[in-house]
Amino acid sequence: MKALSFIKEDAGTFYIIDKGRNSNEKSCLWVENGHFYGMGYIDNGADIFSLDDIKSSLTSYASSHYVMQLVISFICRYPKKVVSISNKSFAYQ
Repeated sequence: MKALSFIKEDAGTFYIIDKGRNSNEKSCLWVENGHFYGMGYIDNGADIFSLDDIKSSLTSYASSHYVMQLVISFICRYPKKVVSISNKSFAYQ
């Protein structure tokens, strides 16, 4: 319920960090202003100092209602993997 209210109320900007394809990377998905922006993999050794560093590491894709349904479904199951950046704080894990 928290995840759904977050999406509905904020039309949030957030990213999701999860396991990568191997132990040397993490997967990342970015949603900006309630719309899917893109996704990709970030090497664990990459120099990540800002939100722009994360965003520039991702491949941009077209957003759609279907993709956002998948994102919402994921964050309902794994809300602790969502990092809100609506206040522009930086907390890359």
